[in-house]
Amino acid sequence: MGYELYRKKRKKLSLEDRSALESHIKNLESALTDRDRILCDEHSRKVESFCHRPILRKSLFSHIFEFCFALLFALVIATVIRQMWFEPYEIPTASMRPTFKERDRLIVTKTNFGLNIPMKPDQFYFDHSLVQRGGTVTFTVEGMNNIADQDTKYFGIFPSKKRYVKRLIGKPGDSFYFYGGLLYGVDAEGEDIIDFREDPLLSDIEHIPFTVFDGFTNANIFTASERSSSRSAIFSFFGEPRARLRTFGNGAVSGELFVDGSWVEEDHPLDADRSDRITKYSDFFGIRNFAMCRLLTLKDVKLYTNFSPEDLDDGILYLEISHTPSLTYPKPQAWPAGNGAVITKLESHRSIIALDRRHLDVIMENMYTSRFVIKNERGDLYNAEGQHFSDSSPSFPGILPGTYEFYSGSCYKVSRSGVTTILPEDHILYNDSPDNIKKLFNLGMDMHNRFMPFDRNRALFPLRYGYFRDGDLYLLGKRFLAKDDPALLSFHERERRRAADATQYAPYVAFKDHGPPIDEDGNIDIDFIRTFGITVPDKEYLVLGDNHAHSADSRFFGFLPESNIRGAPWKILWSYGDRWGSPNQPSYPFMTLPRLMVWGFAAFIAVISLLIRRYRKKRFYSV
Repeated sequence: MGYELYRKKRKKLSLEDRSALESHIKNLESALTDRDRILCDEHSRKVESFCHRPILRKSLFSHIFEFCFALLFALVIATVIRQMWFEPYEIPTASMRPTFKERDRLIVTKTNFGLNIPMKPDQFYFDHSLVQRGGTVTFTVEGMNNIADQDTKYFGIFPSKKRYVKRLIGKPGDSFYFYGGLLYGVDAEGEDIIDFREDPLLSDIEHIPFTVFDGFTNANIFTASERSSSRSAIFSFFGEPRARLRTFGNGAVSGELFVDGSWVEEDHPLDADRSDRITKYSDFFGIRNFAMCRLLTLKDVKLYTNFSPEDLDDGILYLEISHTPSLTYPKPQAWPAGNGAVITKLESHRSIIALDRRHLDVIMENMYTSRFVIKNERGDLYNAEGQHFSDSSPSFPGILPGTYEFYSGSCYKVSRSGVTTILPEDHILYNDSPDNIKKLFNLGMDMHNRFMPFDRNRALFPLRYGYFRDGDLYLLGKRFLAKDDPALLSFHERERRRAADATQYAPYVAFKDHGPPIDEDGNIDIDFIRTFGITVPDKEYLVLGDNHAHSADSRFFGFLPESNIRGAPWKILWSYGDRWGSPNQPSYPFMTLPRLMVWGFAAFIAVISLLIRRYRKKRFYSV
């Protein structure tokens, strides 16, 4: 500090004072070099005493200026480092469970793929060959118009845009089709993309082409046309309109699909499937391969479904399967939303499978839920901003207050810091009664009573999905019924009879295994995937959340622009456990050109700072 004051104000000092201060500073430097504590203390006191003279004291303006400059400089350096080098990151939501859980702390590197431009969705340099399918990426949502809530605070003060973490699925030119919870894809050259079917790191991650059958649910509101008496409702997937319903004054309903740049009328459900183009809503991306499911008691079946118990096998609980949605058959539901708007909800075909004790045991062994909070024996979905309990919240008698979650059949209690501890096997949450299994299954992803059966005409299915894979029926991401299980064989027989008895005015489409997109020779069917799947445009990427039930990803906002990619998670620092360290993803190359450039620039700045320091020291001794 003494030398800095001398350097700034030496011209204001008298020749005598300047010589004295120079002598004290040089003597202090010599004492420091010689590591003489006594002389260091003596000369430092002399320098300090000299600096207290009025002519050398800092003015109030100098103090304020130095503080503001230091603060601004620190913010600029921190911003550049966080935008271009690395950044600590806290996971706020459940969209990437189980890879990243709520309140996980990560270190995100910003040099995996390119050199970012600070505070702007663009890069100075980007190497698309470094982007790996199956890896996780971080990106800014700035400029992505299909994401409504974009704003956040940088350092808790400055306005900024939110950043997301998702798994990168597809690169430009890739095409993907969803079957059996897996992704079948081909790249721009027609080569099979096997990563998502054979990579053991990704084997436990399900891929579902939708969250609900209606796609982007904010778009399913009828709006009146100014030029006609018709109303239209648009249904969007992957950021683009895929279908619309049109209603007319006479009550007629028309369902249309957006295919190859034009609107075409949807085929009748009983019309034969086409292999050369999309003709039905359920053709998109493999929607027909997946169902939404809920558990019902026999009483629920009688009250809330159109099935007759006499037509069903005996069961402890019943798995209701909602599948093959259509724009016209069954007729969509609609109800007023105010201001002349009408909300619509697509209907689907329904099936039921009777479940015995062994089936319930399999469900409990594979049970998973979102993270939920219990207080005063009421449950609510975990939210970083807080919970909202009421008398209508689900009831959990006898459960102590706390945060809980199920994963792969094990129940964990979550501490305030995010550390999980497995509960003992005799804990009440493991209760394998039909009522508890039904509750955990139907409520587990949303923790709200609206997903329990309550109305015959307005069923809300929980975000639980069923699908066939090689003849077996999967539920909760695991094999639930083997292809030769009597319950599944009985189900297939009923489905065949119902489809055979269907009429033009009462159509029914069976839920069955349509099989993977493989041709007769056992090779990937390139034409089928490109016709019925989703293709990634140039300079854009397909990203999905690992927790398909609770993830805002490309299924909603569309493809990720290359310019928005900022980096990739490197390490999980907290919470500790089996996920600590490198996240579940293919390894990124450690030495990349962007990384060498950033580290090289940092080394250059360090060397320049050292040279400046040495120059100032040499200049002082030359005075």
